[in-house]
Amino acid sequence: EVRDLFFNTPARRKFLRRDETELGHIGEVVTKLALAHPQVQFRLVHNGRSLLDVYRQNTLAERVGSLLGRPLVRELLPVEAQAPGGLKLRGLISQPAANRSSTSAVYTFINGRYVRDRVVQHALLEGYRHLLPNGRYPVVALFLEIDPALVDVNVHPTKHEVRFRDQRTVHDFIAATVRETLRPSGWLAASGEVGGDGGPEPEP
Repeated sequence: EVRDLFFNTPARRKFLRRDETELGHIGEVVTKLALAHPQVQFRLVHNGRSLLDVYRQNTLAERVGSLLGRPLVRELLPVEAQAPGGLKLRGLISQPAANRSSTSAVYTFINGRYVRDRVVQHALLEGYRHLLPNGRYPVVALFLEIDPALVDVNVHPTKHEVRFRDQRTVHDFIAATVRETLRPSGWLAASGEVGGDGGPEPEP
């Protein structure tokens, strides 16, 4: 429960936006936490009104359905891969037909914590190269596990970006895993050669 957050620091109040805007930011934070912890119940209440209420669930797919819409779950493909050095990737990615006009439904986590890292996003979109129209983005809930010694999480004030010791290895692992996940769905030819123009670039 949060009350009177700025009662003794009034200078910070001038940086706050409208209530609706700040409430939207809070909702995003709770959504990210809820995706990372399906086994935990989350409830968001504002002025006595329940804005979000998700019960404890057994799978990530159930939690995604509760937060992003149950019809979407049918369009998602499970991801499960690992590489030498302890790299692991798991989660859900959408088939290319289930795309969005922004990256707002791209949720990526490193060792359980939400990140919006350029390397991770570029690798993800590289996996979708030629499969999405320009300006369209997939729906993703992906969790990367990596040795904490191989990633610096203190390079950005918001902690949303990180620095990998071996950036190329991580990038290629994510991109290849996404491609291999999409291949059995029929979106990629067996040879991996596809037509069309370049894939989308990450949003700034």
